[in-house]
Amino acid sequence: MIVDKRLFITGGAGFIATNLIKRLIADNEIVVYDNLSRNALKDSELWGHPNLKVIQGDVLNYELL
Repeated sequence: MIVDKRLFITGGAGFIATNLIKRLIADNEIVVYDNLSRNALKDSELWGHPNLKVIQGDVLNYELL
């Protein structure tokens, strides 16, 4: 079990990552890095959660990453 960690998830607003985050968010700080093209997070109960930080960006943008 992962507890009291800061987890950085690229592509974190996608379907698979959103389900992973649901399992981890209660006990961890989650930082999502995603271009938000699909953004499954915004339609979930996770959006606005105090343990969730969303950064909009693309993994191909090395300087921002």
